[in-house]
Amino acid sequence: MNNSGVKNIKDSTGYRDSYVIVNGKRIENMEEAINVTKYSFQVVANNMNQALTQPKVMDNVEY
Repeated sequence: MNNSGVKNIKDSTGYRDSYVIVNGKRIENMEEAINVTKYSFQVVANNMNQALTQPKVMDNVEY
């Protein structure tokens, strides 16, 4: 099967694979994009852990 013709088709959305946008920031370096993504996931995980470990007082609970 020959897929050489597929490479010549232009993407109608204007997508370019030379950069990504992470948290609204345009990043052209792959290593930087990976590091920013890892950091973002770490922040989310830390915030989730803090939310789950804090005790909550529940008022007006009927048994």
